[in-house]
Amino acid sequence: MSNKLWPKKKISWLFDVIGSGTTPSASNEMYYNSPDMAWLNTGDLTDSYIEKTSKYVSQQALDEISALTVFPKDSLVMAMYGATIGKLGITKYETTTNQACCVLSKPREVITKFIFYWLMGHRAEIINLSQGGGQPNISQGIIRDIRIAVPPVELQNKIVTFIDKNFEETNQLSQFHNCSF
Repeated sequence: MSNKLWPKKKISWLFDVIGSGTTPSASNEMYYNSPDMAWLNTGDLTDSYIEKTSKYVSQQALDEISALTVFPKDSLVMAMYGATIGKLGITKYETTTNQACCVLSKPREVITKFIFYWLMGHRAEIINLSQGGGQPNISQGIIRDIRIAVPPVELQNKIVTFIDKNFEETNQLSQFHNCSF
């Protein structure tokens, strides 16, 4: 089946929730005084599953700051600017984010990890869409408008399984290569 037969869909059509978060005021230490909720920053994105975040926010921050959205487990996150632009991750738990992260959650007829791999494979093209002088910036609007050829879910599963298997084999080979005898 040629990808010409797969419908091209905007990312905005593929996820029910697309958003980002904010940074609570650093001058209010009550916002950071307890590890009630993970607070994801772009530095936490490593092109893999997000097992933990480096920072947390308090329940008080969640209660008082409406832009501090809680996103569900299995959300896809992309860094929108700075040194980490285009970096990706899939959350293993509920999390909030700062404003430099674009979060895609509640997928419609797509497998999140398929979109993750597609975005990773097209990172250079996506970064080329960036705007701004000193620091490249890909906005939520740019991300929402990205068009992806979407194969049937069954084929998406096969593609994800194939890529996962190849990454695993590559990692095993690189570990073997780094062994000292």
